[in-house]
Amino acid sequence: MLKSTFALLSVLFSMNVHASDEIRVYRDSNNMPRCIEGKVKYGARQSVLLRWEETDRYERFVEAFLLEESFVPRNEVQWFGGQLRCSDWKSLSRIDLMGESTEVGKHTSTLFGIELNEELKSAVTQISMGGNVFRSTSEPASFFSEFAKPGTYALEDNRALTRRYGAAFSAEIYRAWINAQPGNRELALDLFWKIRKDSVHGRLAPDVRILVVDGFSGGLRRIEDVPAEERASGGVSPALMGDLLDDLVSLGFNTQGIKTKPYARLDHNTPIVEQALQDSLNEGKRVIFVSLSRGVAETLGAIAAVRAKARTQGLPDQYEDRIALINLSGLVKGSVIADFVRNRSLLWWIGHMIQRLTGRSEDGNTILGAGDLTLQHVSRRYDALLPDLPQNMAVWNLTGIVPKFNSRFRDLRPAWEAFSRNHQPSSGAHDGFIEYPLTELPRADFPRARTLSLDSTHFLVDGEFMTYDLSETEIRRRVLRTIILEFARESSFL
Repeated sequence: MLKSTFALLSVLFSMNVHASDEIRVYRDSNNMPRCIEGKVKYGARQSVLLRWEETDRYERFVEAFLLEESFVPRNEVQWFGGQLRCSDWKSLSRIDLMGESTEVGKHTSTLFGIELNEELKSAVTQISMGGNVFRSTSEPASFFSEFAKPGTYALEDNRALTRRYGAAFSAEIYRAWINAQPGNRELALDLFWKIRKDSVHGRLAPDVRILVVDGFSGGLRRIEDVPAEERASGGVSPALMGDLLDDLVSLGFNTQGIKTKPYARLDHNTPIVEQALQDSLNEGKRVIFVSLSRGVAETLGAIAAVRAKARTQGLPDQYEDRIALINLSGLVKGSVIADFVRNRSLLWWIGHMIQRLTGRSEDGNTILGAGDLTLQHVSRRYDALLPDLPQNMAVWNLTGIVPKFNSRFRDLRPAWEAFSRNHQPSSGAHDGFIEYPLTELPRADFPRARTLSLDSTHFLVDGEFMTYDLSETEIRRRVLRTIILEFARESSFL
């Protein structure tokens, strides 16, 4: 894993090996050092290849030219006698080695016994994060203005940055962009201090109801509902939407969970959410949605449907200021993973038929449900819904940014993890399921929207909000109470 790799690097970097100041560095066309030769202990020469292996991208990025470490076929290593040099690897490596340069200077760290200066040490770190173009600064905020137009950050910007600097750094650039937008950083700091002081208490207005909508799994499961063997195998968030529902109820909020069909298509579930919304509005309630992932797409569809029906019936728009949304990692514009599933039509239909025959899914449509969430389909759906969505609706986006030095998403299901590992080169930085910024309801469409970034994955509660560990129940409830009440105050729902 990348985390363990960094632990290994810290040991390697700290080795105190006396060696010559002179090393030979082979760079590629993007000025990235890809192969380093230098003297190590006892005067022997060592060669180190720096690479980012696309088919095993989270495991190893640096190879010493040793028999057991080499990715070159064993017989070819033996042919070279195990003493390969960078010049030998020019014909074997998939990396284009442009030529050598001799570097001397103050060396501060070692890698497999070769002493590195600060520039080379930085390059090793960048390659370990998937970088392909050398950058002279580690400050993410200095990069987004190079790609993004003022006030916008598009999927194409993320993908371009990922190709150049790797997914981990591209994610940090997106975080910097979020914090640079008016009001976002100030909101995060205000919430941090209020959570720390535990100063936000109270209740919502009597006519306010929270509607909780789950994501792809749909059933508002609690962590205790997950079989022990599944929890032990990993890939399970420390809390699920059912637990979040319990948190809200325990805090004294008028809360209703909406159970949708697990793994179903958007059009199958949207009427369920629509009915719950319409019932609440008919009761004279104002509604705060707390929706996760796919549930956000279904929530938007429900809001648009209710308003469109009211307009058709000639009723005044009484819902403009009666609906608000807390968007948790929303499926706003689709997922590249769904594109992958849908484009493999044979896999798509075989999976569908297997599920129908085995009865493993209520509707037999797990694969169909995933294929319904493609970038094109969800984006077109969003654009079609937008005219019927209340533009003045209060929105807070909560987006998980995987921490910089933990790019392996530790809580992904094995199938998604395999996708992420093997197909991420064609995508931009993402939270494990959705590329940035496609989880965000943009301020261009909803002027009152704010965005908060969390150190977490798509599930949010597997990480931290402003250093507060969301896997701890009491801490999570304090954070949740503060966010709900502050959101309600800003939305005039208190």
